Amino acid sequence: MNKTCGTPSPFDPSQSPNEGLMHAIYHNNIEGVKMSLAAGANVNTSNNFLGWESTPLIEAAQKGNLQVVQWLIDGGADLDASDLHGKTALMWAAGSGYDKVVQLLIDNGADFERKDNEGKTALDQIAWMKSYVPFGSTQPLGNNVPTIHVLNAAKASKQVKQKSKTRRPNLKP
Repeated sequence: MNKTCGTPSPFDPSQSPNEGLMHAIYHNNIEGVKMSLAAGANVNTSNNFLGWESTPLIEAAQKGNLQVVQWLIDGGADLDASDLHGKTALMWAAGSGYDKVVQLLIDNGADFERKDNEGKTALDQIAWMKSYVPFGSTQPLGNNVPTIHVLNAAKASKQVKQKSKTRRPNLKP
């Protein structure tokens, strides 16, 4: 933190690269993310940031930061790593209505059928988050129709691929 103006600095050398990465993500600071990664931050670090186990990708997806999510994916982030509740980056992005982040994660191989500790998938997270009121807001998140479409399209695409693999050729005598 820059003590003179209260804004997050790109990278605080007194922090470990992993701490710097998590703080940069928390503050949506892409330059801080780049500098932390260049300083050796682990894209798959799991730490007790803000009170619960999380990973950089989960934090970035939860904030809807598409550019940071892409950087982390490019850096080798585990797409299906989960927090202490079993929620993945995809689940957090879906529940928060970040359809572009959801699409990016799916396009890169995130498991959209995976279940959290309560047996909920990314699609189930949307229903749960529909009534959630974010801190500092007076309105619930509401319906995330674009995100529902992204997840349903991924499910349909997977079903088509599975059907085409199980078809037998039409052999005529």
